[in-house]
Amino acid sequence: MRALRYVQDVTMVNIPALKKLILRFAFVGVSELEMENASLLESYKELGELKRKQDEEKEKERLRREEEERKRKEQELKEKKERRENGIVLNAEDLESLSVELKSIDVKKCEDYQNEVLDLSRFVDLKEIKIGDYCFNFVKEVIIVGLKRLETITFGSNSFQTTQRIVIEGRSVEVN
Repeated sequence: MRALRYVQDVTMVNIPALKKLILRFAFVGVSELEMENASLLESYKELGELKRKQDEEKEKERLRREEEERKRKEQELKEKKERRENGIVLNAEDLESLSVELKSIDVKKCEDYQNEVLDLSRFVDLKEIKIGDYCFNFVKEVIIVGLKRLETITFGSNSFQTTQRIVIEGRSVEVN
């Protein structure tokens, strides 16, 4: 009469032919339940209630995760926008999407920049360029031409390790 009363973990899957069910006082201690295509067992009041509660909890958890992901993406977009407005570069995508009207560019990281040529000539209002450490190591040629307002260029250590040529305002400098 008290069979299966204190079972905690129950899995009932693919038993569609069950025709008779007598379970008095069973399954009162179930905490984990997997029930699918279980015919009469699905109509057992205690199990049905537990299944409904578990489904609700799963749905709440799914919605919570979706909301966290939405907030994370929203924060990421906000940070990208702020970086781009302030001329801060952390990756190649940041560099490519900078406004040409910036007065200062601060490349903190850019190890993923794969182009062989880095041409900064589109930033005609630029006054300052700071390149951090270990940046642009796939670049063979750097071009900085037509930047009449440029006052400061700073290159970090271990950046441009494979660069062979730098062109600044029409002058070509070979790098050994």
